Amino acid sequence: MSKLDFIPMSDDFQGTIPSDYDLVAVETSDVDNETFESAVVLYGFDEISSLGEWGFDNPVLGFLSN
Repeated sequence: MSKLDFIPMSDDFQGTIPSDYDLVAVETSDVDNETFESAVVLYGFDEISSLGEWGFDNPVLGFLSN
């Protein structure tokens, strides 16, 4: 199994989703231990406002690729 590549998204991010990456929300603990088990693919930046409804406690936004 290949290692997943995660690029955290900065608070002042402007741009598009990098090629071969998905926009994701991940719990901070999963980023810290590099498991990404809680990762949820977002199909657009407009879905970021729904993270609280999905049960995230401390989400990190970023881009995930394998």
